[in-house]
Amino acid sequence: MKILIPKKIKNATEYGDHVSFAIETKGVIGQHSRYENWNCYMQCMGSLDQKIHCYPVEGESSALPKSVFERWVKLCIQNGLMPKTTDVATEKNRHICVFNGAEQSAHTMYTALCCYRWSQKQPAIAWTVVVALAKNPKLDFFQALQYALNIYVQNSNHCFLPYNYGNQQHWNLNYPILGRSLVPAIAAKAFFVNDKSIKRKRATINEIELIWIKWGFKPPDLATVIAQDQEDILWSGWSELFRIQPDKKALTAAYEQIKGSR
Repeated sequence: MKILIPKKIKNATEYGDHVSFAIETKGVIGQHSRYENWNCYMQCMGSLDQKIHCYPVEGESSALPKSVFERWVKLCIQNGLMPKTTDVATEKNRHICVFNGAEQSAHTMYTALCCYRWSQKQPAIAWTVVVALAKNPKLDFFQALQYALNIYVQNSNHCFLPYNYGNQQHWNLNYPILGRSLVPAIAAKAFFVNDKSIKRKRATINEIELIWIKWGFKPPDLATVIAQDQEDILWSGWSELFRIQPDKKALTAAYEQIKGSR
């Protein structure tokens, strides 16, 4: 599947995660609760149970077409990466999201912030996922997300899945075949389907890692369920792996059966 990235979106996909956000508490955004042009959400990690307003940095417009942005948000909501109560708006070509953390999983609030930032600073991620699923509705969302993150994620500290990490990063050194292994994306889907964590006891990426370890996958085992190359991640046949209730035995057996039917 060939996914062309429009020039405007390609040019907006840059190294740098600067966005702006504001924390609303009891209906009020305080004087010191606005963070303009910040490249980290650390300031709101302790406020994930509040309302968080996300918007582009001053002077920047959003590269994604409004329809693609809204489709990206809808997909994220459907797959547990944004709260169901997410509000969206577009004002003067600037896309805005408001995430309400009341009685919401802290992990979902964190991933919502990540997904919003990608839509603004690495919009090729959202574009790729939306276009891939439009071209082939049989694909699983997390399958398309893995494909996009593999190519366009640029900051390992700001991603909840272990893809496209630099040579000096923990994940790349310990799991060098993660980019093509389908296991982490399948584990991510299992995590977000069942997650009800009001508090984050561990980083989201570590919670997902615990799932595939619980299934019985140690680092070398991740290569037993793997795409042939980057493009093969989007093969329709792999989508069946995202629909089973897996453990290592079941997932490996299904993988071998699907691979053998090609």
